[in-house]
Amino acid sequence: MKKILLLTVIVLVGYFAGSPYLALMNLKSDIESRNGESLAEKVDFPSVRESLKDQFNVAMAKATMDSSNEDDPWGAAGAAFGAAFASTLVNGMVDGLVTPSGLIELMSSGEIDSSDAANQPQTETQQDLAISDAVLSYEGINKFSATLVNDDGDEMKLILKRRGLSWVVTDIRLPLDDFGA
Repeated sequence: MKKILLLTVIVLVGYFAGSPYLALMNLKSDIESRNGESLAEKVDFPSVRESLKDQFNVAMAKATMDSSNEDDPWGAAGAAFGAAFASTLVNGMVDGLVTPSGLIELMSSGEIDSSDAANQPQTETQQDLAISDAVLSYEGINKFSATLVNDDGDEMKLILKRRGLSWVVTDIRLPLDDFGA
C-alpha cells in the first residue's frame, strides 16, 4: 500500500513539474503544423491582446514624450493628441493581428506578417522556430515563462499560467525598448 501511495505521489509531482514543458512542446507542435484551432485552445487571446496593447501604448507614449520639445507647449499638446490617435490605431492593429495565424507567424519567424504570405506553408529553412531555443523557467507555482531570443539578440517572452490541469499562454512580452527610436 505504501509503495502505491509513494508511486502515486511521484507521478503527480512529476506531472505537476513537467506539465508546462509538455504544454510548450504541444504549442511548438501546433506552430510547426500551423494548426490554428489547436493553438487557440492553448492561448488566452483576450489577455494576450490586452498585454500587447498596453506594451505598445507605453512604448509609443515614451517615444512621444522623448521626442517632444518641453519649450513648445503646442508641440507637447500635438504629441499628446498624436499619442491618443496612435493608441486607437494600435488597439485596432493588435485586435486584427493577435489571432491564431498571427501568433503562428510571430512564433515561427519572430515577426507578424498580415499579408497572404502568412497563410502559405513555410519552407524547411523557415521552419526553424524561435521557440526551439527557448530559455524555460518557473516564475511561480502557477506561472511559467519561455524566453525566446531571435537572431538579433532581441528577447520575446511567453508567459504561461496554469488553468486547472493545463497551461495557457496569457502574456507575450515583446522587445519594445527601441520602439520609435
